[in-house]
Amino acid sequence: MKTFVKRLAPDERGVTLIELLATITISSIMLSVIYGVFITGLNLYNKIAIEGQLRDDADYVVTRVMNKLYSLPFDHIEYCPNSPEGTCIILENDKYVGIDQYNDLLDINPEKDYVENGNKVSTTTKIELAETETGFYQFKIDEEILSTQANFKDSTITFQCSKEQNGNCVSAMIHIDLSVQHPTIHKTLRLASKFGW
Repeated sequence: MKTFVKRLAPDERGVTLIELLATITISSIMLSVIYGVFITGLNLYNKIAIEGQLRDDADYVVTRVMNKLYSLPFDHIEYCPNSPEGTCIILENDKYVGIDQYNDLLDINPEKDYVENGNKVSTTTKIELAETETGFYQFKIDEEILSTQANFKDSTITFQCSKEQNGNCVSAMIHIDLSVQHPTIHKTLRLASKFGW
């Protein structure tokens, strides 16, 4: 029984210098590998989160433009005068489509000019890419800035006319080519969207 107790008794000789150095060396190698993997994972997570945010910003802009186009009836489209090419379009509505009432009779007007007080009236919507006070480029719809975290510098909004009438483009394919940038990463995300009008 004494021999068994002697074996279980703690060894009080301590750790040698070689054992201590070996433990420190192995620990430092393991910690540097673990730290490297952790930092790489953290950087990758941030990059993916920023790219997701850029995609969300691009989706937001395209959705707002499409909602504007499809919510109101527009009669023709044109480029903004005095604006760089591909940065601004104007959608104009100058026709009335609806039902008028004359002496208890309904008159269905397929298309006629908007006229108020004897003057022809038209409504326009302007979609443009403009530089803000912060130096970022953002899209604007009727002077309302679509505020996002992304910078849309080098993006374009153009159209390809598919039907002309009286010198006006009355049907077109609208192209939005987005070049989306974020201030913290130096990568540009390029997205394109086309839709008919």
